[in-house]
Amino acid sequence: MLSSAIQNDFLDQWDTACGSGLVAVHLACQSLRTGESSMAVVGGSNLILSPDIQIEMSDMHFLSPDPISYAFDERADSYARGEGFGAVTLKPLDLALRN
Repeated sequence: MLSSAIQNDFLDQWDTACGSGLVAVHLACQSLRTGESSMAVVGGSNLILSPDIQIEMSDMHFLSPDPISYAFDERADSYARGEGFGAVTLKPLDLALRN
């Protein structure tokens, strides 16, 4: 619920789709550069809570039939979906070195 509440309050002005983590990093860096913040925590997540989209994407042949990822390779034939979460703490270099 928290991430949904944050998304609804702060990110409604951007339709970021799968680029939301990168947009969050960009906004955090802007805040650090302007001095609005001295530290930022940026996170992103993906959860597959229902098989419905997976089934539709498979039916439309959007998903790779190969279990091996060939990102940036001539053998790449589509993509595979996954779940996960990641977070980073960002600080200006001088402050990070002091801490």
